[in-house]
Amino acid sequence: MFACRFTGADTIIMGDVTYGACCIDDYTARSLGADFLVHYGHSCLVPISEMEDISVLYVFVDIKIDTQHFVDTVRHNMAVGSHLAMVSTIQFVTALQAARQELEGQYTVTIPQSKPLSPGEILGCTAPRLAKHTDSILYLGDGRFHLEAIMIANPSISAYRYDPYSKEFTKEQYDYDKMTALRHAAVTQASLANTYGVILGTLGRQGSCNILNYLQSKLEAHGRKCVTVLLSEIYPEKLKLFKDIDVWVQVACPRLSIDWGTAFDKPLLTPYEASVAVDLISWQAEYPMDFYANNSLGSWTPNHETNRPVRVRNKPKQSGGGVVTTPVDTTPADPPTTPVDSQPDDVGVVNNNHSNDPAVAEPPQSPTGHGVAFEIDFGTGDHSRTAAGARPHRPPKRLLKKMSNTPRHADKVSLEEKLRKAEQRRKDLMETKLQRMREREEQCKEIAKKMEMLMERGRLNCLETSAVTKRQDPDLRPLSRVEASGLIQGVDTGMSNIDKQINNDLSITED
Repeated sequence: MFACRFTGADTIIMGDVTYGACCIDDYTARSLGADFLVHYGHSCLVPISEMEDISVLYVFVDIKIDTQHFVDTVRHNMAVGSHLAMVSTIQFVTALQAARQELEGQYTVTIPQSKPLSPGEILGCTAPRLAKHTDSILYLGDGRFHLEAIMIANPSISAYRYDPYSKEFTKEQYDYDKMTALRHAAVTQASLANTYGVILGTLGRQGSCNILNYLQSKLEAHGRKCVTVLLSEIYPEKLKLFKDIDVWVQVACPRLSIDWGTAFDKPLLTPYEASVAVDLISWQAEYPMDFYANNSLGSWTPNHETNRPVRVRNKPKQSGGGVVTTPVDTTPADPPTTPVDSQPDDVGVVNNNHSNDPAVAEPPQSPTGHGVAFEIDFGTGDHSRTAAGARPHRPPKRLLKKMSNTPRHADKVSLEEKLRKAEQRRKDLMETKLQRMREREEQCKEIAKKMEMLMERGRLNCLETSAVTKRQDPDLRPLSRVEASGLIQGVDTGMSNIDKQINNDLSITED
């Protein structure tokens, strides 16, 4: 935003809720006339190549922690020679890699990856399957939302969480059997229903039109009636208004169904569960947490090979002259997890955090013209801390090229016009300040007059001279207690109003 001050570009701060990387809202930014969108705090889950008519910059955040304490804590609590899988949220992946190097030699450490996510990064809906010989999961981060994803995907492996802020190391529990029993019951009930309501999430990029079309075609092919509803936030009270819907399928966040499904009157299924309900796939022995993974289970996920966009890459002809365009798949297939040796250590004590029930996730304008839209992660889910060190990454070359070819607003305005506007604004600002000062001066005079009257009447109240008390001048007669109290209250109110105006003046600053 500081840079926009010198380029002449308008700045729009989008205050909509941002739960995660899936909530980047290039649609709204384009509708506001923005040329450039800055998304702060999350990884590049939605590629910029899929966003048309607007340039996008992801600003990653790298939070510095006491890595040595984390390493010492792991060493103190985990047996030497254990096979550990270390994961975190995107803010701590750098610290995770540094800890791996410190722990090498004493432990077998795996930094798993679910492409397109970074190595070690997990989301609340996307986490990798681990090798069966893995002894423990070590999660670096605050909160449980992301950790529960990998616990659901690997229910037989014990999980530990290290909070980098409180420096606590705890063993985490999740009632996987209860969760799967509840979800299987909802799927069974849905398999007998006739009318399906399909919800397309409109919060940023949560919803996927490809998944919506896939579900509609499959449900109709199996004789089900479909009703499409668009919602940014999904609440039980909203869905109660649809009396004729038997089952809901939400294309937004899978964890909404997993964590909050029992709060709804009708079954609220994920796309995977809806596919099971109409016999497109059988119920999986281990619940899949692969919603954004490239190697996901089926076409009901946005990054499955059937839903990936095709990128056109230019290649020079071998014979020389001209180019030939070849469609290329946007992202390669997800490779198997790569183990990395790492050793942990620690000085903390393991505390048992017994959570027997499935955790509950956090429940889920404007000027026109050209400008820059900013999206900021204000701290939801596991991102509740402020990043001490935000380290912006250099934009890709294709983005820099696109930016350089975009006409800037500053080029359209002459220097003389800029100076004239700046001078006029300075004059307007000074006039506003002078006017406020004059108003305060008048109010101070009025308060001084009231104070003088109050002091005079107080003096007369102390006089016992009958000649004075017999005067019938209403301005000089002694005050009653009620009158004196009211006058003092009026003075206090006037001073309070002056303080508020002074604070308002201090908020007026020159550009």
